[in-house]
Amino acid sequence: MVRRIIRRFLGRKRGANEQHPNPSAATQPVKPPLPPAPSVPEPEVEVEGEEVAKWVSEGRPVHFLDIREVHEMTHGHVAGATLLPMNQVPHQHAQLPKGVPLVVYCAAGARSFGVAHHLREHGFEDAWSLVGGIGAWIDQDREAWVSPPYGAKIRLTMTMKLKPEASKRLGREEGEVGSVQFLGKEEDQITITLGILSEGGLERVEGLYEDDVEPVGRTPR
Repeated sequence: MVRRIIRRFLGRKRGANEQHPNPSAATQPVKPPLPPAPSVPEPEVEVEGEEVAKWVSEGRPVHFLDIREVHEMTHGHVAGATLLPMNQVPHQHAQLPKGVPLVVYCAAGARSFGVAHHLREHGFEDAWSLVGGIGAWIDQDREAWVSPPYGAKIRLTMTMKLKPEASKRLGREEGEVGSVQFLGKEEDQITITLGILSEGGLERVEGLYEDDVEPVGRTPR
């Protein structure tokens, strides 16, 4: 009988201790939980092709940035776009204009999404990722699609230097260096547009031919 009473008493005490393992803690006031930190919404960086077409129709100075690989650009790119493969973007901010809508495009819109975020973080407040990639813009403006002529020895984005004769003919400083931003054909000659770095981005120097330039450093594979 005594053992049963003691066992019952110890059982009750054990249960009480399990509910309040620290007797002093049970008497302390419970602090309310801290409020959650305010969430900062991510900036909207995606834009549809229809919206870009509206900007163009309104006369906004839209600038396109092609971040695909060179072999992708060779199949065609937006006329007048800055051609700068994605892995070069972090090192070539000076080539890009600020203060205008900068529409970044790739093949489908995935790579351009990350690049647009990167550019926003580095001061390009009007950088946008084109939803659907270059195909979305072709749907809006098929005449904007240009591609280099077949058989051109010079490739897009190659780093080239003006030869002295070309610099003199164009009234430019001798030995200026730039990247190939466009390749065309005039009769039987390949024409070249060279993007030379200047204030506010790349200055497009046209009226060049294969004999007017020479490669600098390693050429892209």
